Amino acid sequence: MRFAFLLFSAVMLVACSIEASVLDSLVTLQYDDGSASGYFDLESGDIEAVRFTPLHPCSLLSIRLRIHSRTGRTQNFALYIWADNGGHQPDISAPLALPLVAHSSGASSEWIDVDLRELGIELPALTDFFVGHLLDTDDEPVFYVDGTEPTVYRSVLRMGGTWYVEL
Repeated sequence: MRFAFLLFSAVMLVACSIEASVLDSLVTLQYDDGSASGYFDLESGDIEAVRFTPLHPCSLLSIRLRIHSRTGRTQNFALYIWADNGGHQPDISAPLALPLVAHSSGASSEWIDVDLRELGIELPALTDFFVGHLLDTDDEPVFYVDGTEPTVYRSVLRMGGTWYVEL
């Protein structure tokens, strides 16, 4: 089995174990350069997500993301893993697992890790899926975004019920 990490264009990592016929190894897949250039001031009901496409069958292992706390206090928030709806947007009606609880220390900028191993999510090769955040309140932490111009747009926002492609 091979392992892979996926880096969000919203400055986030998702770890995958990738089935390989020869060896077990850890691979990092990323869609940005890891530097943050800002964040979107989202409100309750808004969604931010990034699409991933594993090249090999994989099992999701963990998520690493950089977030911005808008309150300066510790708080939990929900992360989701969604299937693709067929139009390069998350199918928010079909999460691949129950929402994951992530924790913010309240720092203005911090990296957090969320373990996915117990969920047992397995994906076939070349199957799009999204990792994202559906805000329940106006003051929840938000993802930092990368300002590097992508070759393929993978990040999306839903603001006020309308979907937008994000850098």
